[in-house]
Amino acid sequence: MAIRNHITFFNLEQALQYPDTQLYLFGKPNICGKRRMGVVVAQSHSIQKAREITNKAAQSIQITDT
Repeated sequence: MAIRNHITFFNLEQALQYPDTQLYLFGKPNICGKRRMGVVVAQSHSIQKAREITNKAAQSIQITDT
């Protein structure tokens, strides 16, 4: 399994465009396999709506490695 050493995140502003949304990036130094690199947390009037928001925000984030 290859370890990559330089990680760049894109579209963070787009992910945070939703109200009451927070983004936590874990700051891991490399990607090895399918590691979770962060989480999106949202607050809304219902759990279903909060999940929709977090899914949209997470899908907008792009991660590249070299």
